[in-house]
Amino acid sequence: MGASAELTRELSLCSGATTHRAVPEMLIAGFDANQNPIQTANPACAARTARGASITENGATRRVFICRAQEVTLAELPLIHPTAGCIDSPTNPRGVPSCFEWANRDLVAELFAGTAQLFQNELAAFSHNFLAFLAISSCDLRTKDLDGKDHSADGALAADPECFLPTAPYQPGRCSLSTPQLCANVKNFLAAVGVTRNTVRAAGNERFGRRTFIWHSGGEVVLRYDQHNVLGFATDFAEDHTQTSWGVEFTWVEGVPYADADVESGISNSDELNFAVSVDRPTFLRFANADRPVLFNTQWFVGYLPDYHHGFTVNGPVNVFFTFAMSTGYYQDRLIPQLLTVYEFASRSGGVLPSVEYRFTDSLAITAGVLYFFGRTELSDMAVQEVSPVINRAGAHAYRQPVENGFSSIRKRDEIFVKLRWTF
Repeated sequence: MGASAELTRELSLCSGATTHRAVPEMLIAGFDANQNPIQTANPACAARTARGASITENGATRRVFICRAQEVTLAELPLIHPTAGCIDSPTNPRGVPSCFEWANRDLVAELFAGTAQLFQNELAAFSHNFLAFLAISSCDLRTKDLDGKDHSADGALAADPECFLPTAPYQPGRCSLSTPQLCANVKNFLAAVGVTRNTVRAAGNERFGRRTFIWHSGGEVVLRYDQHNVLGFATDFAEDHTQTSWGVEFTWVEGVPYADADVESGISNSDELNFAVSVDRPTFLRFANADRPVLFNTQWFVGYLPDYHHGFTVNGPVNVFFTFAMSTGYYQDRLIPQLLTVYEFASRSGGVLPSVEYRFTDSLAITAGVLYFFGRTELSDMAVQEVSPVINRAGAHAYRQPVENGFSSIRKRDEIFVKLRWTF
């Protein structure tokens, strides 16, 4: 981030404490005709305090040493990210995707110039250093490669992409500081951690969830059988003008528990208001059956949750589904074909259930049919406190979880059946 008046003012306040600032042993005075840096000694480097190593990248070997400088105030020692913005750094005139020259950067000057960036807090700085430690410590001469062979053999470390190679610390495509996600230790560490929901209530920051260990996650489940008060009424009547029979039902159920992703317990109660209408009409269709009427039946169910809110995993607050059935009889009702369909609007799920029954006698009958269901998987916010252990999540829907409402949960349970019934 670039300099601002607020940043400059806050840095100027930290002038009471003093410490020794780490500086590069060598400074870049310029570049030769091949754009290779010309290194000169840093006069601010305290004598006999240089520590580091020589590394090779792109065929060039350079000393990367850090040493202690004179006393500085904390205003001159903010939490600056050592490699962020390194591609746009003046130490990288070619703009290559490498942080090879990061140790030669004047981070304070680059911060005010806008090419360096601050860590947001001390924990962010620790996280970066810990990630670098895991990457650098991936593999040694005593470990084994992916094929189980010892890394002590010549070229074994370089041949294993999960091992950090000191001579190529920023090489992409293998374990390096540029691509730490490929390192063995980083993979092993991430296998033991996961993320929570990316909301403040779940200790997230609205962008990322809190990363925590598996054994620190999960929750308890209590199996409880509750008593519910149900109030309802039902009535049936015939309507002569349309020659139909009607049934009407209404129920109110108090305090039904529903899964709620926005509360720590995972459960919220809501009353249920249910309304159902059933209509029957026998109709003669001479082209289909000259002797018996075809019975048509449809039922419509409307549910309403007055206490519904966004965290519920079920669809709502209003949900509607219906059934439609038709049947008739042949050969004095010995052969009875039937077709039943069901559909729920909110979940876009339903089923088609045709069947045929043949009665040999009053006590022996055989039925054959098909059960075909369809539906979809919907996405809901992951719970604030999940019962299952946390996992690593990535992608556009990292903090969403799949739910299957309505008949979607049985959409992969299609059946073809034959049933023989004998009553005695």
